[in-house]
Amino acid sequence: MPISLCPECGTRIQEGFLFCPICGKKLRGEEKKEAEKRWITVIFTDIKGFTSLSEALDPEEVHRMVDHIFKE
Repeated sequence: MPISLCPECGTRIQEGFLFCPICGKKLRGEEKKEAEKRWITVIFTDIKGFTSLSEALDPEEVHRMVDHIFKE
């Protein structure tokens, strides 16, 4: 995997990063993409009691629970 150096702080960075993880320096310019019109489907769901449940659980446990729900 190619590695480059941050021009600001000299941190070794794996290829693909847009910003230096140490100093936050932007590493490359934004790539302009041509506009594209697409149809999408958005699904919204509200899980009853999710807010209070997620406040009581560890974030990793909430992540596992939600992943399990969406895999079904």
